[in-house]
Amino acid sequence: GIIDTEEGKVVFANENLPGWTGTRLADLEIGADLPIVVENDVRAMAYGEAAMGADRDSLLCVTVGTGIGGALILNGAVWHGADYSAGEIGFLVVDWQGEEPLILDQYASGPAIERAYQLVTASDQQLPLTEISRLATQGDKFATAVIEKKARRLGVVLAGYVTAVNPAAVMVGGGVPQIGALWWDALEAGFRETLPPPVAKTPLLQATLGVNAVMLGAALLAWNALDA
Repeated sequence: GIIDTEEGKVVFANENLPGWTGTRLADLEIGADLPIVVENDVRAMAYGEAAMGADRDSLLCVTVGTGIGGALILNGAVWHGADYSAGEIGFLVVDWQGEEPLILDQYASGPAIERAYQLVTASDQQLPLTEISRLATQGDKFATAVIEKKARRLGVVLAGYVTAVNPAAVMVGGGVPQIGALWWDALEAGFRETLPPPVAKTPLLQATLGVNAVMLGAALLAWNALDA
């Protein structure tokens, strides 16, 4: 979701968090001795990765899983933007379905890969991403093509964002990247072939803090808030 960090309020929640829009999480501090720091998961992860993983003061951090989220770190701090939506690349339009926009989240997330494979194989059953990945390693041309197509397009979109914002690096994490080299190689190919010369050497990195990235970043944000 998108968080108003000044008010400590959820200003937008997608279908993964039904009913949360408008919720003031900061109200939890009533009766507590310590202030509450409210941030969304990707921004907390980005803050932690920038400080303890990538060790860079500017970073575009992207997570690819059941959805696609993003966050920007500029000058060592989370950049929220005017409406707390900076870095939310999942909302970028990548195609059109008739008169309806197709956003990156719907095109390149884990569920999007699963839907695409079901469509090209005309199957009655939607296989999980891990199974599609396994089939690709065994030579399934449909599984290979779907994974490569989705990852490559994501790389193209990331390159466009880098061209506009010019972060020191891009870091990618989440469940989908864990399916392996086929996905990463296609992501890298789309990214590299799209970058213009001024930013052509921008590093594309794998997230390093693992399953604890969000927790570590959130803890660091809270610690720094106490020092402020």
